[in-house]
Amino acid sequence: MSARASRRRLWWLLPVAATGAISIVASSTFEDDNDVTTRATVDWVLSSLAAPLVRDRGDRTVTITNLRLAGAYEADAGDDLTLDRDRTPIDATSGFDLELVADDPDDDAALSGSVQMDVLAQINFGLDEDPTTGQFSIIADGTTTLVTAETDPNEVLIEVGGGSGRRMSWGDFREAADDGDEDDDVRLASEAFNTITDVVELALLGEVVIDGIEANRDELEGMGLDEPLALTCDNVVTDGIGEAVLLWRVDAAGSGEGEIGDGDSLEARYENCLRNLSVLVSRFSEGTIVIDDYQPARGDAPRTLGAQFDFGTLTISESQITITTVPDPTSPRVDGGLELLYQETIETTTP
Repeated sequence: MSARASRRRLWWLLPVAATGAISIVASSTFEDDNDVTTRATVDWVLSSLAAPLVRDRGDRTVTITNLRLAGAYEADAGDDLTLDRDRTPIDATSGFDLELVADDPDDDAALSGSVQMDVLAQINFGLDEDPTTGQFSIIADGTTTLVTAETDPNEVLIEVGGGSGRRMSWGDFREAADDGDEDDDVRLASEAFNTITDVVELALLGEVVIDGIEANRDELEGMGLDEPLALTCDNVVTDGIGEAVLLWRVDAAGSGEGEIGDGDSLEARYENCLRNLSVLVSRFSEGTIVIDDYQPARGDAPRTLGAQFDFGTLTISESQITITTVPDPTSPRVDGGLELLYQETIETTTP
């Protein structure tokens, strides 16, 4: 939560422990000249680390374990490796487990339970797009629920326990998790689908941190270790004051010593800082992200990008964060770990 301005400056200079991790690993290449276009396939995997991902949203706490979201997309070699795309296929090796604990178990509308989610057919996923292909299942308390994307019309087909199918709009399906009058199996299936969006947004936040490191690398190296570099947030006047700092914490021994490079650790600290995570999504952040074992994407193709992100208690909100902000569905608190691996394969070269 935001502290008053007189307390903020001291907060930025104090070490902050983190309780989880997210890792990003990627590779890339480039176009050789103006007459040649090189295409590539980018395989990506987003998976759990040792610390589970925990999302406290005020009315319930969701713990995500055994996470694997994976897929591949086509791109020009040398393009940014990112999940900031209209659609990113999520393949049938994907899935995760959810444990939902309601803050008030006596509330009839509370949502609790254990869920196993598995992608059965590739989902063409987008942050602001309705899937037109794909299928996943959830298993909750022995009941299997199938969720299938329908191309015509653009709806979702839900089959609970092998019963007759029920069609819903994607908008209604996304909102079903918070509808206390809806069937629990449908609500849990909705929660599982919405979790994909939550995880992808966290990965995009990790990519924003990487962008900040690379954009300010020379200045950080000139300042040395443990010196806070103030960054500019995307806040406008109506968003309140946003603050962010970046620190180079550990310079790993080896050939790159003295420069930000392989094995280094960095730290990003945010206070009511608006960040544009993608062309579709902007979020306010408050908390600390510690980056360990950094592997920057530099040099000749194919390049590798890697990092381990440790989340402290990080608040991610759709609106500005103040001292009165408490966890709710639009401003959850997040702890835990993710790992993202990008691998680029050159496919064709055409004149």
